[in-house]
Amino acid sequence: MAPKLLVSPGSAAQIYSSLIFSALSFIPHPILRVLSIAFCVLLICGEALVSRRPAIMLAELSAIIEDTEDMITGVGRRVGPVAVMRENIALIRIKYLASIFRCSILAPDSLSWREYVKLWRAISKTTTEAEKVLSRVRLVTEADLRRSYAASMSASTAPTYPSLPGA
Repeated sequence: MAPKLLVSPGSAAQIYSSLIFSALSFIPHPILRVLSIAFCVLLICGEALVSRRPAIMLAELSAIIEDTEDMITGVGRRVGPVAVMRENIALIRIKYLASIFRCSILAPDSLSWREYVKLWRAISKTTTEAEKVLSRVRLVTEADLRRSYAASMSASTAPTYPSLPGA
């Protein structure tokens, strides 16, 4: 049995914000309070930018692509390649775009900030498309498992009548 949470996720944010504001009340000078708030905001934004760099986003995209390939291979063996042909074509297109993104990151000339933002948006959009393809493949897998389960249940629940002796 899982332990019960004492704090709900929505109230956890309220607790953290109240802790931050109470810690700010210990700073005596108002200018130092504003500077500390600005410093915290800069740290949070910097961490968000570092964690969402295109190289990290490409690693996440590659992981999604590998998972999708594995699932397509497994579903293709059970159901047949025709059932996941559309997803396979979409995955090939996504792999092509991912290779273009890798080449643009590895290009010797540096990216301007506008090109960087365009690249970030394109990688984010492609990652979203890859997640949609992965969810469609999961749906096909789930449908196949349900179909095979229903077939096995109907085969095992067929009524059997005992044979009468002498009949």
